[in-house]
Amino acid sequence: MDSDHAVREWSISRPRLRGDLRFHFQQDKGKPIYVIEDLANRKYLQVGLPEYQLIRGLDGTKTVATLLAENAGRQRDEALSESEMMSVLRWLLDQHLLEPESLDQSKRRHREAPKKKPDKQGGIMGVLFYRQPMGSPDRFLGIMAKWFGWSFSKPFFLLWVVLILVGAYLGFENGQRLLKALGAAVMPSSWVILALVFIGLKILHEIGHGIAAKRYGGVIPEWGIQLIVLITPLTYVDASSSWSFPSRWHRLAVAAAGMYVELGLAAIALTVWTFSDPGWVQSLAANVVVSASVVTLLFNANPLMRFDGYYMLSDATGIKNLSGKGMMMLQWLAKKIFLGIQHLPLPKGTRKHRWFIGAYGIAADR
Repeated sequence: MDSDHAVREWSISRPRLRGDLRFHFQQDKGKPIYVIEDLANRKYLQVGLPEYQLIRGLDGTKTVATLLAENAGRQRDEALSESEMMSVLRWLLDQHLLEPESLDQSKRRHREAPKKKPDKQGGIMGVLFYRQPMGSPDRFLGIMAKWFGWSFSKPFFLLWVVLILVGAYLGFENGQRLLKALGAAVMPSSWVILALVFIGLKILHEIGHGIAAKRYGGVIPEWGIQLIVLITPLTYVDASSSWSFPSRWHRLAVAAAGMYVELGLAAIALTVWTFSDPGWVQSLAANVVVSASVVTLLFNANPLMRFDGYYMLSDATGIKNLSGKGMMMLQWLAKKIFLGIQHLPLPKGTRKHRWFIGAYGIAADR
């Protein structure tokens, strides 16, 4: 299609959706939504029912005027206006979801999708959060899911809860001694062991995400190493395919899987530490407890940072882009309080949860 869509005569055009896109139905607070899975560009985009019905009608045979009339007949009061339809079509074009003139582009794009590298994050964020991809682990994680997928079953989850409770009890009963051991574990003399334990646990953390995603039918196209401020090494897996899962519980399970693995290992390590004699085994167990519980709870579980806890909170509340909306609400409050602008409309998409989003924005900015 013409790249200059601002001057395109949309009413007589016959746009066609790419043939390699997939659609997944979900419900958000009782309302139907659809997730568009773009395998070629590794993107997951969300649209409502009116937009979905319009998009699925883009078969290259109907003009935009015809589609507008059909949408009005189906949706009636909730039908898209002409300007809204134009916005949807421009958005589809900007997201590269419409088929270009050549009919074989879709097949070629789908064929090259596994080899396609996602755009690297540039600028200062690319420096602060540098990522080095290391290929696709999808086949490996598929095998791991067959071997260990049972660890995400309901019976094993109940066993995990018992394990956590036992670990918490042992930690409480041996509080003073445990604090002393944890203090020794973070001393400079233990930094090498602590770093190795930390790296090993983070690898298991990401494998946990991958196994959970594969268990529920996801695809893992990439994993690799991420350096925070070019110093702290972390691992990552691209488990974004979980965003297309119809079940919110499955999406939450994938987001929580890394912490699930680490906290379970922390409980086991605490049990080993409690009943072992002083020596390298007890010292190693203390290092595991520090890395798998304290670090995990401070960072991965923290919803104010864009790690696992953030995505869990966003999905649990049904508020997409919670961080961005929180920042917009913070700016809105600042304009009202410090600039005295009283009749300022709320930022788009924040009206329903404005108090929660505002509180989140204030907390995340601290």
